[in-house]
Amino acid sequence: MVKVCHGTPDRFHFGSAAAAAAAVAAGTVLVPGAGAKIAVLLQVACSGVRMVYTHAPEEVFYPARDRLVESFTRWARIRGREVDPFVVEALVEHRWADGDGLLCRWSPADLAEALLDWFPRAVSVTASERTLVLPTVAVFVDYLFTEDLADALCAGREELHAALSAMTGEFDAAMADEYGAQRLRDKALTLMVVNKTGTDLTSPLSIAGFHANRKAQRFTYGPADLAAIARGADLPVTGGTISATYPANSITLLVLPARRH
Repeated sequence: MVKVCHGTPDRFHFGSAAAAAAAVAAGTVLVPGAGAKIAVLLQVACSGVRMVYTHAPEEVFYPARDRLVESFTRWARIRGREVDPFVVEALVEHRWADGDGLLCRWSPADLAEALLDWFPRAVSVTASERTLVLPTVAVFVDYLFTEDLADALCAGREELHAALSAMTGEFDAAMADEYGAQRLRDKALTLMVVNKTGTDLTSPLSIAGFHANRKAQRFTYGPADLAAIARGADLPVTGGTISATYPANSITLLVLPARRH
């Protein structure tokens, strides 16, 4: 059934709350039309599952998120696919809180922003948990398409899978965070690298605008000695790039002394 009502592509209006509730319960397909006062978010017609939460309040979103994650987890379990429900919980919450709330519409750019930018800054995982992040998102993509929850403007299933496969190495590297500042008292450049994963990470660190070849002092705090900060061997800086291995679950401070004239 098609209910003709008035609104933008993601918000529509009915003459009464009862009419709106009845349309939602029936999984009505909504198209722009004439009239009325009460706005409700567009529902996915084939399943009746709400997947659009643009500007939805917390009391609406969080219960719905929990239901969606529970449904996804059950779907994956029935099919024998290993997933981490927390990954989808974090992914869809980020899309609601920091994005457009369109849980039915994903592009490779959406996945890259969430997994390569926001996830490393906002989520801490162990080594075993990290290995399940991208596979869980891949299963979530399958869930959306199999259950007809992806809308017409969502990128294709294979395109999203290809994007996830392509970002595997970059995702691991992104889980190491870097913070930089100049120390006032001696003008030294300080860089802090936080490895939040449960495995050692080896990665080059490039410093924009820094081309001198010098030595960087290294200080590490980690599980090897929780009672002290260890002074490691200096690291060579070549063409503004430092190559080092950062221990699992550690914080490393790199100090590049200012050039003396």
